[in-house]
Amino acid sequence: MKYTLIKSDIPGLYRVKAIKNFGNVKTGDIGGYVAGFYNLSQTGNCWIYDYAVVKDYAVVQKNAVVKKYAVVQDYAIITDNAIITGDATISDKGHVYNNGFVGYYAKIEDNANIFGKATVVDRAVVKDNALVFHNAIIQGNAVVQGNAIISGYAIMRGNSIAEQDCLLDGHARIAGNSKVSGDARLSANLYKNVNLTAGFVNCHADRVANIIVNDTVYTAMYIDNKINNVTKNHEDTNSKKIYKMFRKLK
Repeated sequence: MKYTLIKSDIPGLYRVKAIKNFGNVKTGDIGGYVAGFYNLSQTGNCWIYDYAVVKDYAVVQKNAVVKKYAVVQDYAIITDNAIITGDATISDKGHVYNNGFVGYYAKIEDNANIFGKATVVDRAVVKDNALVFHNAIIQGNAVVQGNAIISGYAIMRGNSIAEQDCLLDGHARIAGNSKVSGDARLSANLYKNVNLTAGFVNCHADRVANIIVNDTVYTAMYIDNKINNVTKNHEDTNSKKIYKMFRKLK
């Protein structure tokens, strides 16, 4: 055994106390809160620091750590070298593993998975069956939901939303109030308030994207890193606006 349980000031929870040296933990160190021994593995260098809470049937194992005021609850699993810190909450069957990092006020819910070297911070939410992995970063008030997949070096920030069966990969960037949904695939950048609901935007191939701006649908052809054509679906006064939204595509 590497730790024991001692009484705490929170009814129904104990604090963990190290009874041997391991990792950065020294004998006698008092850590965070658990409901029982089943919440924190006795093997590896995993630990619960500060005032963090791991309760219900949640598990922290291997070399994972939970710090500050973070809460891991329900059936969540934190494993490998994952780090949960700040006031982050991992609930339901959320799973953070590999070198996944979740901090500040971020929330991982339902069956969402965070892995690879992915980062979820600020007040971002990842839920439902969403996957965030590789070096992806979810920050600000961004929401990833449904069956959305965020991978590669993709970054979501602002109030952006990725949902349904969409995929963001490569060096995709979305910000502002942008939304990617349906079966859209994005491997480039959307700025400001663009709503991509179908098709592709990809910096390595010629693709067509349907863009909704202020509830008006446009079809934009993205070729060789440039917007070459915007189909006029009505008296078009926003073509330049659409082009500006895409001018940072790489």
